[in-house]
Amino acid sequence: MSLRKTLPVVDGAAVVWPDGARPAPGLSVAKERVDSYFSSRALAMMLKAAFVTDGLGSARNYLNLYDQAEAALDREFGASSAMSGVSRSIIKRLGVDRIRRARRANYAQLVRALHEQDATRAGLQLLFPELPDGVVPLACPVVTDERDALRECLAARGVLTQILWESPAEVPQDEFPESWRLSQRILVLPCDQRYSPEHMEIVARAASTLGSSPCSP
Repeated sequence: MSLRKTLPVVDGAAVVWPDGARPAPGLSVAKERVDSYFSSRALAMMLKAAFVTDGLGSARNYLNLYDQAEAALDREFGASSAMSGVSRSIIKRLGVDRIRRARRANYAQLVRALHEQDATRAGLQLLFPELPDGVVPLACPVVTDERDALRECLAARGVLTQILWESPAEVPQDEFPESWRLSQRILVLPCDQRYSPEHMEIVARAASTLGSSPCSP
């Protein structure tokens, strides 16, 4: 499980062994490294915080650094690279229960708001209208035939979304047509602990107006 996708940390992942299983004897963690990935991502996080909180700089500055960090990750890290001390220190200070509650509450609020905005009229379909007990969402996935246009419109209005994931070449399109179709239509709306119920209303309104208003901030 990738921790950097769910928590405000620079790097790190967790391996869960179910049903009392134990790691394979050959699995070991490599020594912690401080390299171009770590420095690029740490700086990107700080610049993003300054931009979001105080309006300093521009979004392009930290987005470029995030891109550099991802490129460095592919080059420099192996499957067993150790988590940095900075990330371990951050995790110890996180209010995990609060994060769980906030993510679930925001997801539920976003779903309600999308229904109220009649998002299906804009061609949006929720993949998971309800969360099972105990599930903490990464984000809120929707599907639409106008995925790329919607993503552009949301970005113009300050709502950053993700595509998780494009189907890789190793998954043949002719053998897995449904998986490929989903990968071309899926868009992930934000609902993590940084946001409030009011933010979810804003996201729902923006996502539900594709085709009925210009793509402008």
